[in-house]
Amino acid sequence: MDAPKDDWLTREQIDSVIESMSAGDLVKALSEHGDGNAQMPVAAFDAAAARTGVSNGTAASDHVRASDLRYLGERIGEAVNVDSPLSKGQED
Repeated sequence: MDAPKDDWLTREQIDSVIESMSAGDLVKALSEHGDGNAQMPVAAFDAAAARTGVSNGTAASDHVRASDLRYLGERIGEAVNVDSPLSKGQED
């Protein structure tokens, strides 16, 4: 699932990276970029992609088409579930 330098990530690959995001990816990105900074979720995405071998040494976000930026942001928001008191799977 490597992303060659000139190739774009598909939405399926974007979803796969987001699904593999760890709390560590998010915490590190939050500490480096702060809450509310647009760079934070992208940094977490890049970290998850690097950890799972999707990126090829460049930031995975560099392989996301500009037209998919909104999709990326919405999917990260859904995965992180910031507005909900409990994450998916933690309900009673």
